[in-house]
Amino acid sequence: MRKSVKRIMMETNFYLLFANLLDYPKKGVLSLFENFLKTVKKSYPSKIPEFETLELEYTKLFINAYPFVPAPPYASFYINSVDVYNEVENYYKKAEYLIEARDFPPDYLIYELIFLSNLLNDKKAGIEREFLEEHFLPWFEKFSQKVKENDGTGFYYFLCENTNTFLKNRLKELRNGKTDIPS
Repeated sequence: MRKSVKRIMMETNFYLLFANLLDYPKKGVLSLFENFLKTVKKSYPSKIPEFETLELEYTKLFINAYPFVPAPPYASFYINSVDVYNEVENYYKKAEYLIEARDFPPDYLIYELIFLSNLLNDKKAGIEREFLEEHFLPWFEKFSQKVKENDGTGFYYFLCENTNTFLKNRLKELRNGKTDIPS
């Protein structure tokens, strides 16, 4: 069954949506989040935090907290391998994907979500499946657990849960050889 352009865009937008929502908060993030809730027909379990609260929580969880950052958004923190950077770089090269201007290491959460979006856009289902299965989901689940344990607002854990659900569903389809999800 062929996937409609609308379905591809929706799926791609979900990869990019999660990249935007899990990145440092920018103006418009709350309306983006509200649109996400409408799209997936979910409700947020409590009052959506204010923008400034999200900035503070993001900083505490992912950038700077005493005595340590509770949930670093880097695969290398969760994978027991000395060569994580090279492994990720090899996936990028295999897919002919280059990050030109880097502010973060190649295993940064946001780069990896954008990479997955590009794999979907470029119809590289084999690499997408391998990356999700072998690399991304194993560390992302550990990351999500750290977020759950330390997120004072519940906002970022809610996003991690939904990202995880989406990615597991996507991987299930890829494993079943259905790179095209029925529209």
